[in-house]
Amino acid sequence: MAMMLRGRLDRTLQKHVGDYLNACINEHREPDEGAVTILEKLADGSKGPTFMDLRLLARVVADVK
Repeated sequence: MAMMLRGRLDRTLQKHVGDYLNACINEHREPDEGAVTILEKLADGSKGPTFMDLRLLARVVADVK
């Protein structure tokens, strides 16, 4: 059950962050450095986001709550 929930959370987070990064590219602006650091940490898929990761992402990605 926990793995299923984590998989859904990961897919949802990836979608919202992907939308954020695409918006940054389209608007010719740099993405937030903190968000990029978190994304690099999560990129390999071996760990999920921490509560603090989600809080920091929520500051720059409106759909992460």
